[in-house]
Amino acid sequence: MPYFYFRHESDDGKEMFFAEMPVRKSQDNDVLPMISSRTAPSKGEDSYLANYENLPHHLKSCLDYIASLAFIATLTYLTENKLVRLLVAEGLIPAETGEILEVVAENIIGELIGLEMLQECPYWHVLEVVEPYKKLCLVEVDEQEFISKVGNLPVRAVIKIHRKNNALDFKNFEIRSLFLQAEHPYGGLSLANTQSICQLQFLLVLEIVGAIESLPDEVGLNLVQLTYLGLSYSCFVKLPRTLGNLQKLQTLDIFPYEDPFQLPIEVLKIQQLKHLLLWSSTSMDNEVRFPKEIGMLVNLQTCGNVYAGDGIANELATLTQLRKLTVHRVSEDHAVDLASAIMKMENLVSLTLRER
Repeated sequence: MPYFYFRHESDDGKEMFFAEMPVRKSQDNDVLPMISSRTAPSKGEDSYLANYENLPHHLKSCLDYIASLAFIATLTYLTENKLVRLLVAEGLIPAETGEILEVVAENIIGELIGLEMLQECPYWHVLEVVEPYKKLCLVEVDEQEFISKVGNLPVRAVIKIHRKNNALDFKNFEIRSLFLQAEHPYGGLSLANTQSICQLQFLLVLEIVGAIESLPDEVGLNLVQLTYLGLSYSCFVKLPRTLGNLQKLQTLDIFPYEDPFQLPIEVLKIQQLKHLLLWSSTSMDNEVRFPKEIGMLVNLQTCGNVYAGDGIANELATLTQLRKLTVHRVSEDHAVDLASAIMKMENLVSLTLRER
């Protein structure tokens, strides 16, 4: 079903809250009706509406979700790889016997592109819903109507902060996804901001774009439902050790502003971790170093920006589920071990090797 949403703007910032319309039931007056702001399609739009309405449920759910992500385009690049990870983390991909969920998600995206409902922007290689379908996926309402109808529905929030010292107001919504950005990527986010986030016990997806000096221990203590954690332009040089408590975490995507960056060994306890992407913001001489025991993460499918020296190449040999691997600073010192490890990765579909 389409998403209904409202937007609010003040001196403190901009915010948008989304919820999926529940399936309508006949003779049930308490179920959300079709929102009055939706207008009847013109003759030229009839075909788009018919195509949209005839989509299988799983395709429609993914298309609606992707349409809502259009509003985070200024926060982060929605490449196909990132979109796959988000769809899986949100639980929108139906499990198929013997199939990797990420492969199913890739096929769904490919099908939506083939149906000309989804397209890739030529300049940034990001995906977006074609405009006529975007209008069908999203219905804007005013704040009071949203509050009166949302009830206990899961809510997804997109917030851009202008004043960093204020606590965030989530209006008692059941927030499942939060995309949060400082006014400028290198702008700061306050302790009050992060403390507000740590109260969101139902949170599945959290992406923060903006400088924060530390990530509180409460992230690993309170947000135990997290399946996706993305942090960009953060100023801290290490993550809290409590991150090891996030046993449902599938994706850890870190772009630190400070180098060198230390990944705590406790991350190796997260056996459900499938996508580990750690990028350097400056010289590749200071890339993020992975723990030497990275081979313990046997379910990894994506490993980005790994340095294969210091014995790491031998550890990679145990990661036989890897589908996408990027290695920096490849040299003769570990080339043989790295080649041997790669030969054992039978599921590998993407390999990038760089000298720097």
